[in-house]
Amino acid sequence: MSEEEIILEVEGLTSSYRGTFGVVTAVEDFTLKIYKGDVVAIAGESGSGKSTFAEIITGTPKPMLHHDAGRVSVEGYDIYTGKGPAGPGSYAQTPRGLVRMTEILVIFYLLYLVTFNRPLFFIFTGIGLIGFLVRYWYVKRENEKNEGKEDLSVRIDPEILRNEVKTKIMSYVPQASLDSLNPVLKLIDFIENVVEERTGGTFDGVIPGVTATAGNLSRNERKQGLIKFAGDHFERVGLDREVLFKYPHELSGGMKQRAVIAISTMWNPKLLIVDEPTSALDVSSQKKIVKMLYEMKQAGIIETILFVSHDVSTLSQICNKMLIMYSGQIQEYGDMEDIVKEPLHPYSKLLMDSIVSFDPSGKNKKRLESIDGAPPNLKDPPKGCRFYDRCPEAMDHCKTQEPPVYNLIEKDRLVKCWLYEEEAKL
Repeated sequence: MSEEEIILEVEGLTSSYRGTFGVVTAVEDFTLKIYKGDVVAIAGESGSGKSTFAEIITGTPKPMLHHDAGRVSVEGYDIYTGKGPAGPGSYAQTPRGLVRMTEILVIFYLLYLVTFNRPLFFIFTGIGLIGFLVRYWYVKRENEKNEGKEDLSVRIDPEILRNEVKTKIMSYVPQASLDSLNPVLKLIDFIENVVEERTGGTFDGVIPGVTATAGNLSRNERKQGLIKFAGDHFERVGLDREVLFKYPHELSGGMKQRAVIAISTMWNPKLLIVDEPTSALDVSSQKKIVKMLYEMKQAGIIETILFVSHDVSTLSQICNKMLIMYSGQIQEYGDMEDIVKEPLHPYSKLLMDSIVSFDPSGKNKKRLESIDGAPPNLKDPPKGCRFYDRCPEAMDHCKTQEPPVYNLIEKDRLVKCWLYEEEAKL
């Protein structure tokens, strides 16, 4: 695939939780590329780092979770350094140089008023104007050089990065997202707060005809425009408009989860990250969530999905790629069907063997296997392979040497295991 098709690129990503308990490295040296149009399943045991990985790539981790190293790039925008393609929102095209020079000139003018030193005023004003002209020339050159190109030397305005990239290009539905709804607000009032925050109060692109400010509209006109915008979107994703006028406690768990997903996709994000959206729901509600995501993907409302779940059978219904995680590291990545039918990593094999599978007659096809032991303590992880103590195929050097992630080109698979060292050389 070409570089233009990459939606998410993670390189050397490491993150940890820090507190009175010490330092726990939850994601370590993670490198991966996700391509546009993929629906990627992220699976693994509890504590394997799935939710941490999903949260850290959004660029808005919780206070105890820290980004330690590595790069996270979404559509060419580096989430943590604030660098990205030259274009609207970059420092090279926002009038920050003009603002800075204006501030300097105001200061010198105040100095003039205080000191009445006319020569000094003109000297500093001249210096300020020269600086502005130099800045203007630099900006013009950088824009011409970087037009249409990804230039990671150009910084993006933090507000543009937050409002345009982190909430519109990608969107995140966290674990326990049902609690994110305000219990004392109807959904439409909650959505109004969300829209106001994401558009900076302009309602740009939400209410027809409003492109700069909603200040000239009455509150009723603004609310009616918002109801139409949200109602149309809710209907597109299979929800009734009436849901907008209900409080969270009036909705079932499944309906609340669908409403949260609908709110998260109101700007048609290119990348949607959903963390355990079907957990704590009954089977029929799980089916509705999966169907909703599938239909949104087919309708072009969302382009690429990262789907975190323990339930491999649910993941297999919608995902075309699968990422297996263990102890904060990637273990295997490839086509969903290939990993389910023919897993390569010993951990992947045991994970697939622990899934209940029945044939049409209602009989279990094979004996269920459990994975003996427990994951290592990530406050003091082992030097070698982290699955060594539980692996049925472990070799002596696995205990002391950590395996690299091998790219098995013929099988289109990434595997972190010494068993494939020779195959990777072919």
